[in-house]
Amino acid sequence: WQLFHVMAGSVAAEALHGRLVPQHVSTALQWNTPPTPAEAMSFFREAVDHFLFCDFCRDHFLRAYDGCEFGRCAVLSSEHDQAKRLVLWLWRMHNAVSLRVLREHPPHGKAIDRRWPTYRDCPGCWTPKVVNGDVLDEENLDSAFDLDRVYGFLLSFYV
Repeated sequence: WQLFHVMAGSVAAEALHGRLVPQHVSTALQWNTPPTPAEAMSFFREAVDHFLFCDFCRDHFLRAYDGCEFGRCAVLSSEHDQAKRLVLWLWRMHNAVSLRVLREHPPHGKAIDRRWPTYRDCPGCWTPKVVNGDVLDEENLDSAFDLDRVYGFLLSFYV
């Protein structure tokens, strides 16, 4: 997940600023032709398909990807904001996996909210109704968060 988030954030930073942010990033990570959101998405799918050894995990990811879940097909639906939609799609996918795993393998005792960023890490990312106790599932991922703040947090965290 970390590699994918760094890649998505880097594509978005390049789209927003014409360069990686911060500027002191290693020259090994610089490119002549920056990757596009379409190339990043293709890489994510191929990397999972060929390198994820957990069969169940791989099948679930590919089924969600190919089924356009969590806004995947909307990422490339127009030229406007593709990089932002890429970052948020990957974030949704990751949060959905965390929620599904928690649902399928409940802990003994009190469950921990696995959505990210945590309220402690980014209080402005969460909507007040969720902070006040509403419980949501992977079908309603966006309603728990202020997506613009989540996007900004993700870029600052991974790039």
